[in-house]
Amino acid sequence: MKSWTIKISIVALVTHVFLIFMGPYIVMNQLDRNIADAIENPFEGCEDTYEGIIGYLDQVCISKRSSTRMPNYDFMYTMCRYDLANGDLFVSMPVPEDERYWVVHVHNNNTTVEFKINNLQIENERYEFLITSSNNQNEEIKTIQTTNKGTVFWRLLVNTAAFKDGTSALLIDTGMGVSSVQVVSKLKEWGIENVEFIIYTHGHVDHVTGTDYIINAFENSNTEVIGHKNIVNRFDRYKKTIGYNGIINQRQFGLPSPVFPNEFTYPDTTYDDSYELEFNNSVLRLFHGKGETDDATYIYSEKNNALFTGDFFIWSLPNAGNPSKSQRYVGSWGEVLKKMSELNSEYLFPGHGPLIKGKKEITKVLLDTSNCMLWIEDNVLSLMNSGHSLREIHSKLSLPDEFQQPYLVSVYDDFNFLINSVWRQYGGWYSGT
Repeated sequence: MKSWTIKISIVALVTHVFLIFMGPYIVMNQLDRNIADAIENPFEGCEDTYEGIIGYLDQVCISKRSSTRMPNYDFMYTMCRYDLANGDLFVSMPVPEDERYWVVHVHNNNTTVEFKINNLQIENERYEFLITSSNNQNEEIKTIQTTNKGTVFWRLLVNTAAFKDGTSALLIDTGMGVSSVQVVSKLKEWGIENVEFIIYTHGHVDHVTGTDYIINAFENSNTEVIGHKNIVNRFDRYKKTIGYNGIINQRQFGLPSPVFPNEFTYPDTTYDDSYELEFNNSVLRLFHGKGETDDATYIYSEKNNALFTGDFFIWSLPNAGNPSKSQRYVGSWGEVLKKMSELNSEYLFPGHGPLIKGKKEITKVLLDTSNCMLWIEDNVLSLMNSGHSLREIHSKLSLPDEFQQPYLVSVYDDFNFLINSVWRQYGGWYSGT
């Protein structure tokens, strides 16, 4: 018995070491194959966009085959792997018409940020730069000298929804400080003079830290900020863990130094389970639910038959298992999505990414995601109650084929992390092994 235990331990240790050192190589190898496949089999209209490995990057082509599409729109929109051994990489892209803040990062193989530019720094209709490993600088175009292999990220931040009533507006979320500049610009372009209400879908900083700038940009505003009561507790907790959260952000997003705000605009009005608000002859119904956070709100507009999900729907497997964040709620997330589907909405506006139109399509994505989350929690609890360890549960569970949907891909979180989240919620932090 002891010999088998030793053998199993050795196999587990070797596997662990293998994944640590070979895992990144395997992932990057797959990205390289994706690029090679894109060149050999380009989409219609993309045939002329490649010279060498990638010579000219068209936004539409990138999002389909010349890169790995990241369905989650929180911080990562599209990722493109490059290898300069095949030649310099020339990037030339139109500036997106979308009004939200976006940024382009170039990372080398060690994940160091070599270059970063966002839409607030670009005045032209296109942006162009050259990535090279040579010492020769191109005087006509921005040149980034880096290692042979690396990654280009196109990142897009949070959605802000606006309702208009004459010169007054109601906002759902305010984004981050840098993106709120564009929110204000668009509101003034629409003739808005007063932001009457702001609704927080939850207290994460990418959804709420633009509030102060937006309110101060409208001198006549007497803005009422509304959110769930647990947002107050979140902001209080954030103030106690500024250093820790800054370090987590630095690590998670490849920032040059720790970054986290130290001031927050607290809600003026809080609610418990539900809340109704009237604006522009329309009733907005606010509902509380636990998912990515314990302070989350989703909103339904009866007049527009529109659902605003916040981060309950994010175009990927829900981010319910992040190991560096406080407790998240897998099963509750599934129950909330099921309740959303019963609203039979014509429009769905997610916290990140494009809207969805059509009752049938909306019901499907909501129920698919709901069933996935409930399946995970039910099966983890069943195995826990049968005496299985966390490690054993990892080895026994894999997502069924029915959940292999493009909007349920593990890109911003990991399936095993969701298993851990259920274990932690119901069984504490000890794995049992």
